[in-house]
Parts: sequence; structure tokens; C-alpha cells
Amino acid sequence: MSTRYTVWATNADLEEVRNYYIGDSRDIAETLACRLFLASMFEKDFMITARKGTETEIHGTLFSDRTKRLRDECQG
Repeated sequence: MSTRYTVWATNADLEEVRNYYIGDSRDIAETLACRLFLASMFEKDFMITARKGTETEIHGTLFSDRTKRLRDECQG
């Protein structure tokens, strides 16, 4: 069973706001999420989800500084 990767525009509550990609390539999903984050000048939030069968998990997130503060998270 293959894994399906999805790139979403998201928010601080990790809601799926807008879909940008659904496919089997993790590399494409990660590259697209990074390019979208860069194109937004690091102001919009994105997440990558991975679905295998009926299980879905968050594979990665890219958060703006504002969202990091709202979520009380630090990265570094």
C-alpha cells in the first residue's frame, strides 16, 4: 500500500485551508511546500500530510513567526 502525500495551506489550528498537491512523491510534496512558503515571504503556513490506508498523520509543517507565537512553539 502506497503513501499519499498532500500539501495544504493551513493555520495555527492545523485546519486544511487549501490543497496544493496530492500524490505519491514525498520529495515533490516537500519541495512544493518549501517553495510556497518561500513565495509567501514566510508569512503563510503550510503542512504536509501522509495518508496510508485509513491512517493520516502530519508529515511536516512550515509556520510563520506569527503562528509559532500563537502556538507557543519554537523551532531552531
